[in-house]
Amino acid sequence: MKSAEDATIKKADFERKRDEYMERIRRAVNRLKQDGTGIDHQAIYDVGKALRLRGI
Repeated sequence: MKSAEDATIKKADFERKRDEYMERIRRAVNRLKQDGTGIDHQAIYDVGKALRLRGI
């Protein structure tokens, strides 16, 4: 029973950290947009994809 509880806790922790990370990324993108730098959404996607491939 404890292993099921541990798995549930780990999953919830992972999802919370993922959501926090995605929120930080969203805020950073919004700040860059406000700076008028002409953000290329495809470039942002490509960077995210590269980071995931590297396990970051």
